[in-house]
Amino acid sequence: VNTEEPGIITASWTYTGTMDGDWVFLYSFGDSPEATGSIQTAESAVTIDPVLPGTTYAFQIQTADGTTVFGDGVFTATTPEAQDFSGFGLTNGDIDLATFPAPDNEDWDAGDLNSVPQSDNFAPGQSIGFLLVDNGGRENSDAEVQTLVVLRDEQGTPVKYTVGTVPWHTMWTDNLYLGEFSEGLETPGSYQLEIYFDSQLVRSKLITITAE
Repeated sequence: VNTEEPGIITASWTYTGTMDGDWVFLYSFGDSPEATGSIQTAESAVTIDPVLPGTTYAFQIQTADGTTVFGDGVFTATTPEAQDFSGFGLTNGDIDLATFPAPDNEDWDAGDLNSVPQSDNFAPGQSIGFLLVDNGGRENSDAEVQTLVVLRDEQGTPVKYTVGTVPWHTMWTDNLYLGEFSEGLETPGSYQLEIYFDSQLVRSKLITITAE
């Protein structure tokens, strides 16, 4: 297993004899349904992309008939922590992060935020809105940038994440980057919100889901 390249895990295995059908490579990094995945492949190698920084992944390999190989079948690897963001004329020190209850309007934008107070506290299930504020001299570019947004629990386990790739210049409205976790979180407690550009950490912030 190789975790050296940011945002990617590669794994390969060798075997003797013949293999009828495909391999099934299973991986997980938490308890939620979106924290599991599988890759079906005729080759004895896989690439998982994207993966979350600073996260322990568990893997299983199965044959086509569902038989798990390697004894108990589970092995793990931990991805390295992300480096701080630097690019397009900015560093993460040039960027601020704010959170707030997302407006009820499904198509909300920056103009809807004038009457929305910033807050680190959210009710169970409440939509979590967030924005990045560019305080520096951001360069314009058509380069494709992968944005990864992660929510982790107090143990550092990811519970929700979103990922997408768009041109850098389309990510910003004036000096603002807007985002939302529309489903929110149900379990009260403290959570860490983390935002990455191209596997580099932009900002993080502690939020709280309050008890009803």
